[in-house]
Amino acid sequence: MSSATQESSQLSAMYSWLLLVNALGSVVLLILVGANIYSLIQHTKRREAGSRLTTRMVSLFVYWLGAGRYCVLFFHAVFTSGIDSWFNVEIDRAMEDAAGT
Repeated sequence: MSSATQESSQLSAMYSWLLLVNALGSVVLLILVGANIYSLIQHTKRREAGSRLTTRMVSLFVYWLGAGRYCVLFFHAVFTSGIDSWFNVEIDRAMEDAAGT
């Protein structure tokens, strides 16, 4: 990690390739997810065995995945504002005291 930050010229030379590889990976992932969703919709329309259960499981997974992120953000916001109020220190006065003025 330290060599990557010290020698940024190597990283900047590879930036275009890294961006391209990440973009291609994202496109492939989106295509695979889209194909699976399309397949699930087709199975549900044909009322195949287990399709409703699979649809419910996928929707619950997506719901909890999204809700989990919002819960983390909420608790972070609550604790950050709470911790800030616990340590309400006057920075200017502390800096003046440290400088000896």
